[in-house]
Amino acid sequence: RPTVQETFDNIEQDFNAAINLIGEDNGVGFLDLADVHGLRSRYYLYIGDKTASNAAADDAIAAAQGGEGVASIDDFPLIWTDETESGVMFKVINTDLDGVGVGVVYNQGSPEGIRSEYVPDFNFYQGFGTTDVRRDAYFETSPFAGFDFNHVIKYLQRPGSDQAVVDMKVLRWSEIYLNKAEALAGTNDGAALAALDEVRSNRYTGFTSPGETGAALIDAIQFERRKELAFEGHRLFDLKRQNAPIVRTDAGDYADGTGNNPDPGVLVLPATSVKFQMPIPQEELNANQNMQPNPSNG
Repeated sequence: RPTVQETFDNIEQDFNAAINLIGEDNGVGFLDLADVHGLRSRYYLYIGDKTASNAAADDAIAAAQGGEGVASIDDFPLIWTDETESGVMFKVINTDLDGVGVGVVYNQGSPEGIRSEYVPDFNFYQGFGTTDVRRDAYFETSPFAGFDFNHVIKYLQRPGSDQAVVDMKVLRWSEIYLNKAEALAGTNDGAALAALDEVRSNRYTGFTSPGETGAALIDAIQFERRKELAFEGHRLFDLKRQNAPIVRTDAGDYADGTGNNPDPGVLVLPATSVKFQMPIPQEELNANQNMQPNPSNG
């Protein structure tokens, strides 16, 4: 297998080639120049090059020519029901004919109501206050089998479609501003705060900036990133690139934090655990005798 650095180098080469080949506006469902720069911003943040990440974010904003930005409070809930493209840079169109059930990983429909496969950690759910537009856009508290659950409805469905059939949002402008905020924090707190507040002012009604600096600003950026990008596949990579453990509380799965509690042995996954590395699929090992499995601690 190629080394991690070789893989990074190949990705960067692809980005550099794409910048010179892709159109500036290719329409909904297609990547364009701003999207390439936006993904570059994510890539550079992941490899720890904050200067390049911020520059790529600025390139994305410039390529959009002022025509895009973070979705407003009013528009935000409509993103997840495919009733607006506000704030969305790139999404994969999922038609009724395609019928890809994007949301089935979180819940299923039933005559009794929503049946959750996964619910958010209770403490994390509580982090979405009543003034946060994401609370009602991401969650619904309703009963199933006689108990209330905080169901994840971010991908529940759009009007007139089957349950779980929605477009797949790959890149949004809020991520670009959060990338900028993280990249600038510690070197230019004023600009980092401005980028963070571009997101927060469009997520909280009656928002007034606390004006954080230093460690408080860094913590605020990470908390906002976790909430904004929740259930979009970013969290594991954010923890891994920051060399941080996976930590969850021992709260139960019911809406009030009671119910079935997790096993105490699975509340923490240390950052050094080899379980952060996914196993190589058995079919790949069968197909190539030179392929070696990733280490395992059982």
